[in-house]
Amino acid sequence: LEINLMEYNSLWFDQKVGTVSYDIVHICEMDKPQIETFVFNQVSEVDIEFKLEFDRNPTLRYSLCLCPQEKEFLERRKEKVLEAMKKLLGDEDAPQNTDEVPTIAVIGSGGGFRAMTGYSGVFKALVESGVLDCTTYACGLSGSSWLLSTLYSHPKWPNLDMGEFLNELKHSVDKRLLRFLNASTMYSYIKLMIQKRREGQPVSFTDIFGRMVGETLLTGRMETTLSDQREKIKDANVPMPLYTCVHVKKDVPAKSFQEWVEFSPYEIGMPKYG
Repeated sequence: LEINLMEYNSLWFDQKVGTVSYDIVHICEMDKPQIETFVFNQVSEVDIEFKLEFDRNPTLRYSLCLCPQEKEFLERRKEKVLEAMKKLLGDEDAPQNTDEVPTIAVIGSGGGFRAMTGYSGVFKALVESGVLDCTTYACGLSGSSWLLSTLYSHPKWPNLDMGEFLNELKHSVDKRLLRFLNASTMYSYIKLMIQKRREGQPVSFTDIFGRMVGETLLTGRMETTLSDQREKIKDANVPMPLYTCVHVKKDVPAKSFQEWVEFSPYEIGMPKYG
């Protein structure tokens, strides 16, 4: 366990006093508090209490299996896909039952606004052709995930005309990101970064750029979450959105260490945890 001692700074980022490591195998007894003393940077001595207890409501699920909610979605989606494939392919060429229904995913690449624009055109074509109704997942990375998050957070989706949606999207990206580079907006961004840093999370330029992109595409719904998108897929009328990114370490080159992270409306998945 790595423990950082921070000095509070009311105006800017908190300053790190020092770091110590502690092997938690030294905590031997369940439900019994244990106090350990640590010295940070040879100047600050701190007593920390540890307690080993069984977590009866864990937030981390270590498994290679899909979560129950996604399994339920897949069962419902298979029935929808079966109907759509019969309509698209005809009864003779389409699957005859849900056991024969394939799992089809639409995957979009990264590439910022260009990828988002390209993926939006693909989605429009897939919706109008009926092919999207035959898919189970819609996946995106970077710019493609911007399209998915904008679409799946839209109040009218899945009952949304794609032509109307693309017009809204076009109107949003017509505006320059530079309009956010004013004193009041940047001050609010910095306040959010300071708060994030105080909560122990890393901060970078991505926090500012991501906020700018969000305010460009998600006007009026910046507080929406992935969990909110469960409502959009509860009846399995549209494919489940999957978002991806790469997890890196602050002091390690990305070429040396990187691992994919996947996000769904139900869970977050990493290779080392499942």
